[in-house]
Amino acid sequence: MRFRLLPVLLVTAGLAVAGCGPKSTPASTAASSSVAPSPTSSPSSPAPSRAPIAAGATDSARAQAIMLSVSDLPAGWKSQPNTTTHAQQVQEDTYFDNCLGVPVIDSESTVDLTDQFQQSGGLQFAESSVDVTRTVAEANQDNVALMSSKDVSCNIAAARKFLTPPSGGRILSVTGSALPVPSGYFGVRVVTEIRNGSGQTFSIYLDDIGLIVKRFEVQVGFGSAIQLPPASLEASVSAKVFARADTHAS
Repeated sequence: MRFRLLPVLLVTAGLAVAGCGPKSTPASTAASSSVAPSPTSSPSSPAPSRAPIAAGATDSARAQAIMLSVSDLPAGWKSQPNTTTHAQQVQEDTYFDNCLGVPVIDSESTVDLTDQFQQSGGLQFAESSVDVTRTVAEANQDNVALMSSKDVSCNIAAARKFLTPPSGGRILSVTGSALPVPSGYFGVRVVTEIRNGSGQTFSIYLDDIGLIVKRFEVQVGFGSAIQLPPASLEASVSAKVFARADTHAS
């Protein structure tokens, strides 16, 4: 939904391909892989809170308690600074939300949080974001759009617009598909095939899985310049975050 990971992936892509040699998985193969929160680990499943939430807690406190943490990830992952500036994010949000046909999320949010994480070695990334709208009606309007086919087409369009290849490189193709997520979730995979200035071809993968609970728009994203994390890891990590959303959203 929002490509905060793209700048990180582009820098890493140039380094990874230079160090490891050309490697590319066909976009059609990547798009057909099944990645989703496990229906048996739904948001109603018990999950530990990141922090106790008192009655009357603020939107910010509730959102922070939902966010992905390094303890949700396997050993070897660490926190990664957010490399997208506020101005860049507003530009990307505006483009994406205009494509969806909904108000720009920045205009209706009381809280906008993003945390990023990097696997040791720097080839895989995870991210969570929580946007809290002012009203349930606003969140419901966004949910309808994100559940539609526009979510895939707008993610593809945003990748084409905002993903800048390494110097001398060019985008060969951008493909996307809806992920087979459980009812009530939205999920998109975007695969961008790039040729760098040295003629090496590689793909950037982005999985975005989301759930809206009341006013809380919660997303978990995974990305890589080489190969996405295993589907089982994506499902496990996402389920933990969405379970907390079910517990803490208000």
